[in-house]
Amino acid sequence: MERIFEVNNLAIPYTIAESKRSSYLRLEMGFQGLKVVKPVRVSLREVERLLETKRNWILKHYQRFQAGQAAQPQRFWKTGESLLYRGQSYPLRFFNHPQEQLHIALQQGEFHIFLNPHWSAVERKTFLEQAFRLWFKQKAEVVIRERLAYFCRRSGFTFNTLRIKEQKTRWGSCSHKGNLNFNWKLLMAPPWILDYIVIHEICHLKYLNHSRDFWQLVEQYMPNYREAEAWLKKNGNKLRL
Repeated sequence: MERIFEVNNLAIPYTIAESKRSSYLRLEMGFQGLKVVKPVRVSLREVERLLETKRNWILKHYQRFQAGQAAQPQRFWKTGESLLYRGQSYPLRFFNHPQEQLHIALQQGEFHIFLNPHWSAVERKTFLEQAFRLWFKQKAEVVIRERLAYFCRRSGFTFNTLRIKEQKTRWGSCSHKGNLNFNWKLLMAPPWILDYIVIHEICHLKYLNHSRDFWQLVEQYMPNYREAEAWLKKNGNKLRL
């Protein structure tokens, strides 16, 4: 569950992860926001006390992270810009289209976008972002469902429902009912990174925690999962429209 910690009138989202392997409280900041990792026996009151004592650290690192986000190149939606798909960068090429319905096609190593030339700059930006979100969500559902089927066959696990979302602080999640959520931006990452998140979430079908048993199970299906986590921490903010 996502929570909010306020520092200087700034609402900073954070999550709490329980770990049987941890012997002390620690904070982690990354694309997925602020995460508090706590031993099982540590109370929420102790978590709150830690947050209060680390207010300056949290503010400093959150602002640094936000500045890194802001430093990403601005998108003007012009021919020559590019978008990531499955870990590869594909140039955008725009074509005027007599009809109002916007169309996106990935072909000949490029994103070909057919759009109405009479749209204003605001309409163009709005419609393009909506269209690409829908395009990525639809593709992500196909790819992720396929990878889920593959790893569920290997593991023997079964899930309840699959949803593709745009989560601000998570790449994926698993509920106690076996419902799985995944961030469509994973389709911008290399395939092995998407596989890691799929593996991570299906392992939660057995261990709904981050215990030693959980990580051993993850490692069983992806021995280099730590490399995937490091990749996401370094490159996660690049997976964006």
